[in-house]
Amino acid sequence: MSSGEGLLLDIIENPGDDCLRRIYADWLDDEGQHDRAELVRVQLDLAALDDDDPRRDPLQQREGQLLRRHQTEWLEPFTVRGERVGWVHFHRGFPSQWVLDVPAFLCHGEAIFSRTPLSSLRFGDLSSEVLVDQLWQSPILDRVEELNLEGSNLSVWNFVKLLQHRPLSQLRRLTLNKLPIGHMGLSALLRHPISLRLNALSLIHCDVRGNAIEELCACPNLGELVTLDLGENQLGAIDMQFLGSARHLPALRELKLNGNRIGPTAVRDLAQSSRLRALEALHLGFNPLGSDGVEELARTSCLTQLDTLDLSHTNVSVGATAALSRAAFFPRLRRFDLSGNQIGGDAISALVRGQHVAPLTFLDLSDNDLDDDAARTLGTWSGLSRLRRLVLSRNRIRAHGLRPLLFSPFMGPLIELRLNQNPLGDMGGQVLARWSGLKRLHLLEVAHSRIGDVGASELVDAINRLDWLNIRENQMSSTSVQRLNEAADTGRIGQLDCGDQLEA
Repeated sequence: MSSGEGLLLDIIENPGDDCLRRIYADWLDDEGQHDRAELVRVQLDLAALDDDDPRRDPLQQREGQLLRRHQTEWLEPFTVRGERVGWVHFHRGFPSQWVLDVPAFLCHGEAIFSRTPLSSLRFGDLSSEVLVDQLWQSPILDRVEELNLEGSNLSVWNFVKLLQHRPLSQLRRLTLNKLPIGHMGLSALLRHPISLRLNALSLIHCDVRGNAIEELCACPNLGELVTLDLGENQLGAIDMQFLGSARHLPALRELKLNGNRIGPTAVRDLAQSSRLRALEALHLGFNPLGSDGVEELARTSCLTQLDTLDLSHTNVSVGATAALSRAAFFPRLRRFDLSGNQIGGDAISALVRGQHVAPLTFLDLSDNDLDDDAARTLGTWSGLSRLRRLVLSRNRIRAHGLRPLLFSPFMGPLIELRLNQNPLGDMGGQVLARWSGLKRLHLLEVAHSRIGDVGASELVDAINRLDWLNIRENQMSSTSVQRLNEAADTGRIGQLDCGDQLEA
């Protein structure tokens, strides 16, 4: 066995040890595999940084360059007779997540797991009783840290059978979205030893509510749970009472409750819960909170550690927006989603004039009936100074509103800007082209924005490097589309979607 093979085996046996991965990178350098060594170091550095850390920008760009150049070569272990087996995602320098169907796993899983430190599996269809029985016999399942069974058609009986057959001794993250596990399946999970180790559990649309939520909140085994997603389970007031009184979730930092039936009374039980004081992220999108519910949330003296709040499609009013700006948690907010509330310009004015300023890095104001005046007002807000990602899709913003917003002295160092379905026109394309922040962007979306050849021409000339550009369904000629494709071919645009164009 060579020294490189020995190091790789050590990494496979100790997947959480980053020091071993850096030693392996040094060995790769010694062997002349400098790009492969660089990917290991770049991804390890990325894994150590917060999502909003500006140091991520050059690292992500370099990561993309390396993967585009070498991915086919580096995924050779996943290639059988010239065909890629499943879909693979790199993380921390190595293939980490593997998405595939059961027959391919049963055929190639052992060989591939012996050659790479995979930590995450996601399977396709699991409706076949015969295949599922064979899958549950595989000891490889006991080596993964993450198992994603979302939408796999797995029955509750076969899920329980999995828990009976396998210790799943390394599992930390489990996704069961869109599986009808119900109270029976959840109860079996809570009694299994893995509940003591789980730090992320996703149960979107799993038919868990009422007695199932009561049992979850009373379970003493979930002390390591950091992230819990209970979206789309028709949860209401009684379920929020259970969550608000949960005594055994000391590590919980992120609670996702999107798409339920949570109204003002229910949200009050959450907002007033002293047991949820450590929450840092709360997702309440697509719930009928209304203004009363949002104001209940704004009055909380318990959820003071929030830095992420999702209130998309919750019927927020102007008064509720003003109340949020006075909330005790508002000066901590970094990620704020108010999309789909049709709040209009008056709410933006209330936010700008508010008592507190949030140090936002992400702001979603899409689908809010914002016009040029609202965009100009938003540009006067000092809360934009750290902004990295801004979403303004499906509004009424034209070039006359976009210019003062982008050229505002308060505008932060954006890396993502989404402006789909705004009537920007050619002038809007020109504003983007002349904006100095364009050179920092990684992602720009201006689909269905009435941009023609004049705006597109200036924009493509101004682009130095974009990882992603969506400019489909505009009013460009084939000549403009060809120029965009040439920019993509030369590497100035990483991924381009110019799709179908509309008639002017």
